[in-house]
Amino acid sequence: MGWLNILIPFGPTRSDRIEKESVAGATDAATIGQILENLPEVVFRADRDGAWKYLNGGWKKLTGYTSSESIGRECVHYIHPEDRAAWTDYLRAQFVDDDPATMFSMRILCRTGDPVWVEVRCNTISVNEDGLASRQVIGTLTDINQHVEQENLTRAGHRALETIVADVPAMIYRCRANTLWTMEFCSAGCRDLTGYFPDDLTNNQKLPFVELIHMDDRQRVWNLVQAALREDRPFNVTYRLITAQGEEKWVLDAGQGNYTASGELLTIDGFIVEITSWKRNEEERTDRLLYDIDTGLPNRSLFTDRLKQRLMRARKSSGSSFALLLLQIDRFEGLKKKYPIGIAERAVTEVGNLLRGHIVAPDTIARIEPAGFGILVEAADGYDGVSAVTKICKRLEELVLTPIRIDDHQIFITASIGVSLSDSGYATGDDMMMDAATALSRASNLGGGRYEVFDLQTHAQAAAWSQMAAELELAAERNELEVLAQPIVNASDGKVAGLEARLVWNHPRHGQLLAEDFVPIADENQYVVPLWEWMIARVAKHVREWYESVTPEQMSVNIYIHGKSLLDTNVMLRLAEELASVSTPRCRLSLGIPESILMQPDNLVEEILNGVDSGGLQLVVDGFGTGLLAPAVLRRMSISAVKLNPELVAQAELNSDIIRAITAYAHSLGIDVIASQVSSAGQRRVLEASGVDYLQGPAIAALLHASDVVALFNSQSAP
Repeated sequence: MGWLNILIPFGPTRSDRIEKESVAGATDAATIGQILENLPEVVFRADRDGAWKYLNGGWKKLTGYTSSESIGRECVHYIHPEDRAAWTDYLRAQFVDDDPATMFSMRILCRTGDPVWVEVRCNTISVNEDGLASRQVIGTLTDINQHVEQENLTRAGHRALETIVADVPAMIYRCRANTLWTMEFCSAGCRDLTGYFPDDLTNNQKLPFVELIHMDDRQRVWNLVQAALREDRPFNVTYRLITAQGEEKWVLDAGQGNYTASGELLTIDGFIVEITSWKRNEEERTDRLLYDIDTGLPNRSLFTDRLKQRLMRARKSSGSSFALLLLQIDRFEGLKKKYPIGIAERAVTEVGNLLRGHIVAPDTIARIEPAGFGILVEAADGYDGVSAVTKICKRLEELVLTPIRIDDHQIFITASIGVSLSDSGYATGDDMMMDAATALSRASNLGGGRYEVFDLQTHAQAAAWSQMAAELELAAERNELEVLAQPIVNASDGKVAGLEARLVWNHPRHGQLLAEDFVPIADENQYVVPLWEWMIARVAKHVREWYESVTPEQMSVNIYIHGKSLLDTNVMLRLAEELASVSTPRCRLSLGIPESILMQPDNLVEEILNGVDSGGLQLVVDGFGTGLLAPAVLRRMSISAVKLNPELVAQAELNSDIIRAITAYAHSLGIDVIASQVSSAGQRRVLEASGVDYLQGPAIAALLHASDVVALFNSQSAP
């Protein structure tokens, strides 16, 4: 079959044929020839032997060769050596195959020697030259060099991404937001997680990812993810996944949508990690999370939930009154110092057992503190509020006064009780707990061994906070504030790698208070920013002193700041600027901020990050691993380290799989992982095995005074 029904005379023709052409035909041929010469693409004709018979002007633009010097020469002279065999096969197929390929890509060599990728399209035609009929090919060469280079860069980018995530013990993916969850990219972790190779799931080649999700979980997963995408927030969902071998696995899937500037959803980025072992131990973990191990009583979390539910019932029924009692063992810390290790704790357990024996349904008792209990007392017949509660409190006080024998020790204990009544019309359980805690504090401050009932005329708590706030404003002048140093050690060798500056208040009555204890008071009284400014100034003083005395070439200091006021971008930038002014050549400073700061709108986060970068500071994100900050968001930020959420560290043995996955993912992004508040050797072993980079906490090193830091570093660097 010919490609053209009209034969265009590309080459010279016989004179007798020209004489027979009409004037109009000659004009048309000249016009067509002129058009062909001016086309941007190369138009060519070649014979069966592979020699050029015609080349238009596009040939010179593409290669630098003129048509006259190329026509008659074999095409292979202008084709890259690696593509010549393929060209020969392609050309031969045009003449012998019934249905040959019409399109082919190869590299043409220019006069400069540079290769250019072209797309070849051609077909065969019948040609009559000098009275001889023959079959030739006619076609075009289209420059696709830029397109091929872009494809190569894309492939290289994919290969680089695959290299980064190859060792992450999770499946990192990019998928479309359709009902099939069509995968565009899956990391190598897909094989271990699902039993399928990444290519099996990519573009649904073997099956769509939705078919791996347990049938009973599919709709729930779809609803949760779609709700998150509509609100442009990260999602965090658990579900069951069926592997290629038919095995059922529980997985945690965390991700976030990618959007255009106009808000159109493009794809979803996320990672999936197996949590089967975590799920299998869910009942045991639930017991640990909701019940006190020593007494078997509900803990604070379960008690708070029961209080919330009970308050809801009270609001619905006017006659459904109850009382909340908080019972605290007096001077518990003194008991711990007086008796051998563990005796005081066992005594509290015995108190819990005594209370449980006298608190019967429908009343509820829980252990909500190491030395504290919460009790919900239902209104019985004849209940008259304060009078009824007074009788209950007296009975409990007498019960606690019963001497307790632990081993060879007879221990006498008293307790303080704080009470709040549902009749006061509380909106939330937290409000009711706060008022009971205020009453408890008053009972304890009055000497203990007594009870106090909170009522609407009492404002002791507000007064106490007001007093603390006033004292805090004068704390710096009274030299009660101090910056201590928490050593941060390298998990691989145990050597001190840096310090975290911790603000403490040496209160004349309450003893040493950490920032977590008094920053909320400062926040409520707009004093938190001057507080951090004081700390930064004091850190600057210490850094200068350490700079003059410390032997190491360089030391790292992390300054962690927090508080609601920091959600103001201007405040955050001001503090970052002041901290940057402290920097010295031998002291690398890091600004530690809560994860919640980075959950602000993108423009505000970008402004904060730019301020940190411009100051030469490093950024440490605190409390990472709760799911608030999606991996896709983390990947876009310039962060040097993340600190694991204390809840993960506290239950390190149960959370080892999650910690390992978080650590591996952070490492793939070049981010270090710090575990803080490490309180036991068991936690340390699990964290070290999970690949965490740095450790800090009571089980690692105690808080140091600034004057002790020099000795610490010099002793470590001594031969």
